[in-house]
This record gives sequence, C-alpha cells and structure tokens, in this order.
Amino acid sequence: MSTHVITSLTLDSLDQLSAHARRCVFWEMDPGALHDARGFCDQEFEKEAWLSMVMLEWGSCGQVAVRDGKPLGSALYAPPRMIPRAQLFPTSPVSSDAVLLTSLRLEPSGIEEELGPSLLAAVVTDLVRRGVRALEAFGIRSGDLGPASDVASATAALECSPAECMISAEFLEDYGFEVVAPHHRYPRLRLELNRDHEWKVDVEEALDRLLKAAALEMVEISELARVVSFAFRLFGNMFAGEVLLLIIMFLVPWVFAILFYGFEVFVGFIQAVVFAGLTLVFTTMAVAGHGEGHERAEGHH
Repeated sequence: MSTHVITSLTLDSLDQLSAHARRCVFWEMDPGALHDARGFCDQEFEKEAWLSMVMLEWGSCGQVAVRDGKPLGSALYAPPRMIPRAQLFPTSPVSSDAVLLTSLRLEPSGIEEELGPSLLAAVVTDLVRRGVRALEAFGIRSGDLGPASDVASATAALECSPAECMISAEFLEDYGFEVVAPHHRYPRLRLELNRDHEWKVDVEEALDRLLKAAALEMVEISELARVVSFAFRLFGNMFAGEVLLLIIMFLVPWVFAILFYGFEVFVGFIQAVVFAGLTLVFTTMAVAGHGEGHERAEGHH
C-alpha cells in the first residue's frame, strides 16, 4: 500500500481537492452576495477564480494530501484581507501580522490515518519558510450541536455552513493554538510561528545542508584516494623492478643483467599502458558522475 504525499496547492493541482472543497465558498464569497446569487452562481467556478487570484498575488494558499492521485484532505489559508468572511465574525479582525487558516477538511480515509495534524504541520512549515509571524483561525465550538469530529469531513453534506466549513476549536487548541479573542461559539485562536517552529525548520535545513556537504566530501575523498592508490601501486611496481635489477647485478655478470634490463623496460611499458588506461577510465567516470549530479540539481530547481 503506497503512502500519502502532502504538497502545496498549485493551479495545476486543483483537481486534488475534494468535491466539497472545490465548490465551497463559505470563506471566499460575501454571504450577502452568495445569498442574492443563489441558483445563478457557479460555486466551483467562483472557488477556482478565488484560488487563482490568491495564488497569482500571494502564492500557494493550500496544502493537499493525496495517495495514488486520490484526495485525502486539504488545508486552505490566505491573508485575511483576501477572505471576505474574515471581517464578519464577532471576534474579528484577524491580527495584521497573521495569516488566516480557513478550512481543514479530510476524506474518510484521511480521517482514518489522522492526517489533520500532518496537514496543519505542512501549513506551518510553508508559512515559516515565507517569514509569516503567526497563524490564526476562527474556531467553532460544538455547543448544542451534538457530537462532532475534530476535522470536517470532505464527504459531508455539500451545503456550506459553519459546522461544515469551520475547524473545531478543540482540535486547534490540541495542536497548540491559543485563544486570543474568546467567544462561546466562534473564538479566534493564534499560533506563533517565529519561535519553536522556526527553530525546528532551521535545524532541518541545516541538517540537510550538512548531509549534502558530507556526501560531496566523501565522493571527493574517494576519488582522491583512488588516484593516490594507483600512484602507490605504480611506484611499488617500478621500485620492485629496480630492486630486482640491483640484486641481479650482484649475482650474475653484467652481460646477463642486460637481458633483465630489457625485460624490465618491456614490463615498465606494459605497466604504463595499463595505468594510463585505468586513469582514463576512472577520470571519465568521475566527470560523468559530477555531470549527472549537476543535472539532478538543476532538475530539482
């Protein structure tokens, strides 16, 4: 069974959103305008237009979890000035230094895997890398609504409502959000991003750079060691031949030693050809290896 993947939402990956997430405009349209346009409004078109506007002006505004191309869940967020409903809560407005988390929805399979915290962690990581100081959200308390799950189900009723389109305040508090504007139904919660979360991301980036540098140094050391090894082998063979000739000169007349000189010259020529060929082969391998590494690096960029 393949594992899930969480990636940033792009214009090319809107189809990775669940059916409800693609058509829900609870946050993206003014409630009055939505009511007046009921029956004439293409909500899926309006949602795609809003996502396109935010991505072009601000960048990616969502994280999506998929497995084998099928959506498991999603989280959407954006600056509060781009979210019409953000000004209409009793605990509004959102702080000027914060980004607003609007929705966190899961498919049944995503609920089984408890992907809510993973999606929220992906949101935090993205915002920390972009230098955002805080993440805020309008939570909803269940009150008299009866039992409710911490995260809204993407396959729930398609009608937009606070119960369907808002995030449980209890879930946010469990993750570390703190209430900054109390309310019996719609508290506003805040998660600071410029402390522990930033430190964690910095450490992860430092470790990645260290591992890449260590891997590069090991490759360079292995190539250098290979050259030094061949150099010592060639020196050993040449030195052994000279020692052999010196010993023979003391054991037999110099006339017979000339034959060994000729043999040693022949052996030296063979050794030179062999080591020159090996040097060429290993040099080609090293250059080809570095070329592939640069191509992979450019591909990632």
